[in-house]
Formats: sequence, structure tokens, C-alpha cells
Amino acid sequence: MLILLFVLLVELVGSTLIFPIFPLLLNVYDFTPSNISNVIVVFSIPMILGALCIGILSDKYGRKYILGFSLIGATLSYFWTSQAETVFSFLIGRAFSGFFTGGYSVVFASAADLSTKENRIKNMSMLGATIGLSFVIGPIIGGNIHFVLPYLPGLDFDLGSNLENCRNARSLIKMTFIFSAVMSLIASLLIFVLFKETFKPNINNLNSSIKHIFKEFLNSYSQSKMLVPTFMNMVLTAILSGIQVYLGIWMANIFNISTAHLGYFWGATAVIMLLSQIVLRSLFFKVNPIKINIYSWIMLALGLIIMSYSNNFALLCISAAIFYIAYSFLQSSLNTSVSISGNENQQGLVFGINQSINGLGRTFGPPLVGMIITATNSYSIVWLYLGGVAIVMSFIGIIFAKTQKSNYSKIS
Repeated sequence: MLILLFVLLVELVGSTLIFPIFPLLLNVYDFTPSNISNVIVVFSIPMILGALCIGILSDKYGRKYILGFSLIGATLSYFWTSQAETVFSFLIGRAFSGFFTGGYSVVFASAADLSTKENRIKNMSMLGATIGLSFVIGPIIGGNIHFVLPYLPGLDFDLGSNLENCRNARSLIKMTFIFSAVMSLIASLLIFVLFKETFKPNINNLNSSIKHIFKEFLNSYSQSKMLVPTFMNMVLTAILSGIQVYLGIWMANIFNISTAHLGYFWGATAVIMLLSQIVLRSLFFKVNPIKINIYSWIMLALGLIIMSYSNNFALLCISAAIFYIAYSFLQSSLNTSVSISGNENQQGLVFGINQSINGLGRTFGPPLVGMIITATNSYSIVWLYLGGVAIVMSFIGIIFAKTQKSNYSKIS
């Protein structure tokens, strides 16, 4: 489990480096606030397919080599993106990155393989804590990587000019994705050398066609209790992805926040997520986790509503803290529900489906937020609308609680 957590940390550090440089993409590739969401869309749509394919393949052939090769694919796609000179080339790189990022489903499946029903919430919270830690390290590195650029060969960087200078911004973007490629390569080597296989498919899995495995899963999925938690995961991911794309742009415009300070901001929110996961593990011993799910949606709505009325940076930080505490609780709770509700022998496909549905959220979340911003010419209205969505989800959570209670009865 330790190797799995470290690999997840290394890979996600590479993936989260991009957050502080979103405002710079506006200058280098001629994106606008209304269409920069395309960076997320072209990443998310291939990830839907990738999560399904890679998850199914891991159920059919085992976790280790499927995960390792997906990380190599991510390495190559990050390097391609770092060399992109045009918008089209940049988006192609992001598309392939999205496909191979579907390997995350195998990480969760491997954790499920190592878990019992009784300790699954603990292992899922450990994954959540690792994700939170990567969100600390990645954005801080991404926000400060420009300090080393003047000392690297082959990069055209003018130390006397600001980061928004197109030449400086292009060099910064290039180095960011090269660093991401290196992180993915390190993760792949760790998998091939140190990671032990957690799932040995039986002879029926090897002889069954992928089409048969997928059809069998869909039949059980349509009759199971996975529908609600995967739907809630999709909505949660849509809200988060909209925040990740546009909150930084809003902060840069309204509060004149620099790229480095954006990195510190995202890092601080990730510290909150990390601490929340630690608290979450103890809460599951004292509070019904179903209630945590409902209360977390209400807390998420509260954070977004406060964010919409934030007229100073301090209040914005408070609202972001509330939002990310709630998100952290919901992430582990919903992933645990998905795992428990699915077939023990198809956890790769279970999390492949879950990751794909999350990909749908990443696909429509940022464009929808961008459309609302364009229509209303206001970021604050968007945060208020998203808060309303979270309130609706809390009511769905109340209904969900009645059907999910028995699944948590043995969790400790």
C-alpha cells in the first residue's frame, strides 16, 4: 500500500503543476476566459475512454503492468505538450494526457484489492490524504518553477521581465510539462520495479472477452446502488473542475494575485484537504458516514455562497477552506460507497466506470461555468449557482441515505 500511495503522490504532483499557470495560457495560446475550459474538456473526454479501457484491462490482465504502461503513456504525452507551439498541438497533448490519466482507476482498484470491507474507508481516506498532499506540492512547484528557469539551458527566459511576457510564459509552460513528464516516468519505474501485483485474474476473466466483462458489469450496475454515488461524484467533480479553472483567473483579475501566490493558495487548500482526510478517519468511528455525506454537501454549498460575496482576499480564503474541507469529506465517502457497492472481482472496471463518470463532470463543468460567466459577466453569480446545486445534492443525499445505510453497517 505504501508504494501505491507514493506512486499516486508522484504522478499527481506532475498533474497539479498546471493549476497556477492557467492565467498564462491566455497569453501564450490566445485562449479567452470563455474558451480556456477547452483545456479541461479535451483532457476529460479522452479520460472517460481511458478509464474504462485501462480499468477493464487491469481486471483482465492484472494491475501492475497495465498501470505501469499507462504511466509511460502519460510521460510521453506530457513531453509532447511541453513542445507544443500551436493551440492544436497543445490540445492534442492534453487529450493523450487525459487518456492515460485513466490509469488512476487502477490505483483505486489496487487499493480496493488490498482492503477488506471493514477497513476500506481507511484505505480510501489514505488515498484522499495522498491526493491532498500532491495538491500541496504540485501547485507550489508549478507556481515557483520560474525561479530556476534562468539557470536551465535551452529556455528563452528574461529575468528582467514579468511572467506575463509571452516569451517568459512559453518557457514556463514548457518547463512545467517537462517536469510533469519526469514525475510520470519516476512513477512508472516505481511500479515496474517495486510494486507487487494485487490482483490475479482467474481463468474465467482471461477467457472472457472485454465486451462480455463490460456487459456483465453494466447488468449488475443498473440494478445496484452505485447509480447514486457515481452521479454525485460526477456533480462534485464538475463543481471542482469549474473552480480549478476559473477561481485562479478570477483571483488574478480581482485581487492581482501573482502566479507564485496562486501556487501557495492552491497549496494551502490542499493542506486543508490533507488535514480533513486525517479528521475524516476518526469521524467515521463516531458519526454515521451517511450523515457526513449529507452535511458535507451543505458545507460545500456554504463555502460557495460565501465565495460569491467575497470582496476581500481574507474572506475568499475562508470560503475556499470551507469548500475544500467539504470536498475532501465527500470524495472519500463517495469513493467508498462506489467500491462497496461494486463487484469485488471487478474493482478495476468499477473504478474505471467511476473515473469515466467523473470525466463527464470535468467535461461539462468548466464549459458550463464559462458560459455562465460570459452570459452574466460575473464570477460571483457562478459561485452562487454552484452553491445552489450543492444544496440540491444534499437533498439527494438524504434520499440516498435510506438505501445505503446497510452498506456501512460493518465499516469501522
